[in-house]
Amino acid sequence: MKIIKDFLSESLFDDLKQKFDTIDEKKSHDEMEAGLHYSCLRLHGKEVKYGPTLMDPIFLDTLETELKSKLPRCNSINVQFCLWSCDSELQMHFDSPYKFGATLYINNWTEKWGGLFQWKDKKCKTLKSYCPEKNSLILNDIDEEHMVSKIITTKETRKCLQIWGK
Repeated sequence: MKIIKDFLSESLFDDLKQKFDTIDEKKSHDEMEAGLHYSCLRLHGKEVKYGPTLMDPIFLDTLETELKSKLPRCNSINVQFCLWSCDSELQMHFDSPYKFGATLYINNWTEKWGGLFQWKDKKCKTLKSYCPEKNSLILNDIDEEHMVSKIITTKETRKCLQIWGK
């Protein structure tokens, strides 16, 4: 597992954060629209489609270009915009059959809120944890088993970009 800080250029990251903040302000726990391009929303541990994305094609092209220039070479990249609320979590899993999986964090986080990225280190066989920091990327390019601990705060929404390369 690799942790890369200040992953995106400052201007692109600021644009991305603004778009996430707009989606976060407009979301409703009960009223979600379906069929979203590039997006999902995690509410109370369930994945819910959310739309519209507020992501214009020029922005998405710029984002894809920068991602491809910094991530391992691959034939295609799949991206999800994710907002995680209280009770959301991911059980231990692998990202197979992808060449790599990555998470780009949009907001700073604190350990007491839960939602930590955890993985089993292949070399030392121990469980490691990372508390999300804005504009940091976790890159899983050796298919290590990983999870996200349960979010226990109602004060913040955990915002991230999920990326998979094939």
